Amino acid sequence: MLCGGVIREEGAVRLAEHVMLREEHFGGIAFNANTGDILEVDREAFNLLSWLRQVGAAGVGELTRHKEIRAMLPALLTMRIAEYLPKGVPALTRIPA
Repeated sequence: MLCGGVIREEGAVRLAEHVMLREEHFGGIAFNANTGDILEVDREAFNLLSWLRQVGAAGVGELTRHKEIRAMLPALLTMRIAEYLPKGVPALTRIPA
């Protein structure tokens, strides 16, 4: 997960399999079926989560180059909405602009 609140720069993350997404007018809702946690997110965060679901996974280094993603990723990892892939699993290396 997080290393003392700091995001690991190597590896890849994906939307956790047990997370359900629902789009709303303000952005959307991410529901963690394992914990029962509900996270309301703005349009930007919902687009990131939907994109992760679509592509499967993305490299942490690539994601954290974007200031907005770097700011929201710790919360998504802590709430287990997103999760690190096991070491050695390949991920998409480029994200759309």
